[in-house]
Amino acid sequence: MAVSCIRGITRTPNNKSGNFLADYVKDLERPMVPAVIGFCLEEIKERGLKEVGIYRISGAESESKELLEKIVYGNGPMPKLSKYDIHVITSCVKKFLRSLKEPIIHQR
Repeated sequence: MAVSCIRGITRTPNNKSGNFLADYVKDLERPMVPAVIGFCLEEIKERGLKEVGIYRISGAESESKELLEKIVYGNGPMPKLSKYDIHVITSCVKKFLRSLKEPIIHQR
């Protein structure tokens, strides 16, 4: 059964607090994709699709952590992704997805 990415949706009994995909989506704003995912994937699409090992090669840990914090928790404007190595941006996406308490694709 597919579950929409809508804030406040009923969760499984053992997953009741924080860090769910829906927690990063603005209320009923389409597309219901967290800013960190949409923002980073646009940059990856723009300049990273021909890069060898795009999601396999890790970027600098400190830079990907800094970037994730700026995008998710920053109150200012979005950072300029052009100054980051493409592997830092893909590492940021992977770091965000790993931080979620529920899988984004449920197994049957």
